[in-house]
Amino acid sequence: MPKEPPTTTPVRNVLFIRSRSQWRSPTAEQVWRRHPLVSARSAGIEKLERSVACILDIE
Repeated sequence: MPKEPPTTTPVRNVLFIRSRSQWRSPTAEQVWRRHPLVSARSAGIEKLERSVACILDIE
């Protein structure tokens, strides 16, 4: 049985950015979303993306 992470360990925010591959960053987001110490999100850089990366994503 895996141990629970210590409550004092900070969660890392991870942003996967895609430019041309529509599957790579969403797949990475889904894989890392299961990790207890990672808050994962994916976004694109093209205006037509469903989720476009902006400065608020990296602050």
